[in-house]
Amino acid sequence: MLVTTKKGEKGKSRISLMSNMAWQMPANIPERLSLIDEMNYVNTARANAGLAPEYNEEDLNYAINGPTFVLGSNGQWRTYNQENLIDKVVKKSYTMNNTNLQFSGGNENVTYMASLGNMSQAGMFKIGEDHFTRWNARANISAKVNEYIKLDIGSAFIDQATDNPQDGGYGLDGGGNGILRQFFSSRMRFPIFNEDGTYYRSGTSSAFGYALLKDGGFNRDRSSTYFNNATATINKLVKGLEVKLMYSREDITKQNRNFRRTVTFYSGPEATTASQLNNPNNYSIMDYKTLSQNYQAVADYDFKLGSDHNFHIMGGYQLYSYDYQTLGATTKNLYVNDNPSLNFTSDPVNKSNSQSALTEKMQSYFGRFNYNYKEKYLFEATIRSDESSRLTPGQRVKVFPSFSAGWNMSKESWFDGISTVVNELKPRISWGKVGSKVGIGYYDFIAQLQTGSNVLLGDSRQTYLYQSMIPAVNLSWETIETQNFGLDFSFLNRKLKGSFDYYNKYNNNMLVRVSLPATIGIDVPKSNVGKMKTWGWELALGYQDKIGDDITFGASFNLADNQNKLVKYGGADNIIYSGVNNLVEGYALNSIWAYKTNGYFQTEEDLKNAPSYAKLINKAGVPGLGDIRYVDLDGNGEISPGKNIVGDAGDLQYLGDINPRYQYGFNFNFGYKNLDFSMFVQGIGKRKFKPSNELIQPQLYSYYLPMNFHMDYWTPENRDAAYPRPYLEGTQNFKIRINGL
Repeated sequence: MLVTTKKGEKGKSRISLMSNMAWQMPANIPERLSLIDEMNYVNTARANAGLAPEYNEEDLNYAINGPTFVLGSNGQWRTYNQENLIDKVVKKSYTMNNTNLQFSGGNENVTYMASLGNMSQAGMFKIGEDHFTRWNARANISAKVNEYIKLDIGSAFIDQATDNPQDGGYGLDGGGNGILRQFFSSRMRFPIFNEDGTYYRSGTSSAFGYALLKDGGFNRDRSSTYFNNATATINKLVKGLEVKLMYSREDITKQNRNFRRTVTFYSGPEATTASQLNNPNNYSIMDYKTLSQNYQAVADYDFKLGSDHNFHIMGGYQLYSYDYQTLGATTKNLYVNDNPSLNFTSDPVNKSNSQSALTEKMQSYFGRFNYNYKEKYLFEATIRSDESSRLTPGQRVKVFPSFSAGWNMSKESWFDGISTVVNELKPRISWGKVGSKVGIGYYDFIAQLQTGSNVLLGDSRQTYLYQSMIPAVNLSWETIETQNFGLDFSFLNRKLKGSFDYYNKYNNNMLVRVSLPATIGIDVPKSNVGKMKTWGWELALGYQDKIGDDITFGASFNLADNQNKLVKYGGADNIIYSGVNNLVEGYALNSIWAYKTNGYFQTEEDLKNAPSYAKLINKAGVPGLGDIRYVDLDGNGEISPGKNIVGDAGDLQYLGDINPRYQYGFNFNFGYKNLDFSMFVQGIGKRKFKPSNELIQPQLYSYYLPMNFHMDYWTPENRDAAYPRPYLEGTQNFKIRINGL
């Protein structure tokens, strides 16, 4: 692949400056319930589950009339916060600034272009570190050395700084896998501050995310990327021959500094109610270095036989080198709780370090042959030999051929009769193979040793080495075979242009991790025993015209669709569960299996005739009025997934997959003299989607709290509701159902 960038043009020196500002707004943020509505919902969910209410009449009264703090008999606050937690931390809007300065110019022999740019983007949080900055610089120069040699040299530099808020880690008690999520899983009754201004916290459902944002530390990423490339083009030594010698190098340096500062909270007015997060405090530095180098030599030769037969031959060689290294250090129990340093602790127990390295070499030989007869009949054949260091020496090399053919019907003499309406009509076909090493580890073919320390000899743990996986000595390239049938066309003096393609793609020798009994005692490597088929089509249409010399306008439209099927996966993946299944042999990737439904249980007669739900959830009172009615498809008197395998899935049905369908785009442009306007719209026409459990199953756990849109739930007065009855820790109503099918 050859990447090109902007270059200078001959003529007078030019300076251009572009600057813009944008405002961004968070969208589709769920709306929290008021405190009293949340309390009533939680009590209803507990009542339906046969449990006592969490909030008594006194709590409900305080939720409406206050106060916020009531001292309990245990010396801790009972709290009734009325403030909106999300408004405390999320901005209504935030800005992004982008500025770019460019210089260009040159003459017949030398052209140049240089640019300098800056982008600054604020984050969505009102407090804590949340900002992104990028500086970028680029310089390209092109020079004719003499009549035969031309040099192109380019350099680019990108420096990025991301200041992230501290989320406290990945447990719910440390941020819940994301700081924003913590504000949706904290109970509305818990305030951020105590009356004296200290931070309030009482258990994992408190709104402690504010303190983590403001005082919990920082998570800072820095990265610098240097890209340099040089190309020497040699031509005119032999008629029709051009030789390019290319070298590119990319150096990426990244660093992450993560500090988790200890934060103190109080659940009551006395110091004895104190608790802490990020205790002990922790500071880590991780450095990442990547060096990628690419060497290419390509020769192109054009010649003719007579006036009608046109030939092009290309041959080349490529060597790719990749080196990735990491070095990290961590310390905890620092002397100080501000301005951290790896030196601010002395006990070796508090210190740790890590190092890793990945390297790869890949070389390729490639060639292409093109022939066309009078620009009428077109043929192309390519061949490529790839060799990767990721594979064992006997399996590293594989050859991938391809060809294509086209017929430019507009060049035929008989086409003249319709050429005033149809300007171009070009059917074409192609077939080809390419290799993929995605999923192959850098050293899978080598017996690798891991360290362990779970052996106790005497009074201390012993570190030992062990082999974790059988070497993948027979692993080879995954081969992707593509068949394509296409048509290019244009009408109305080439104002209306378009193309249509239909293709089949086969992932042959697909990588599969074979399942063997655990008694083998070691991990089994991947094997090339899988196959996947993808098929689809693409349509593109565009119209471009002008009125007089000053007005131009145009529009374009594209639409594409594809589907897939896991034809073979070693025969091991025939297990299915309710929900999204990543790999099921004979079905699409990310296939959905669900229970067919028939509304809600509305009457006692419905419950009397209901099949057993014991294999879904074995609880008294389930199913109950307001629960989902599942259809007993196999007629065995119970709702179940059978043996959870293809061919015996009980009442589960195949619903399709979550892959996007009918991807489309629309572009419109209008120009008047030096004024340009453009607009584009893109989207997906169809997609099945399952939101996360937390979004659609309030009270699946006590910290899965209801939002405003959950209030449309079943009651005797609201029988056609969007959601079933609330039920604490009840999974019976969310078994990925197919409504009305």
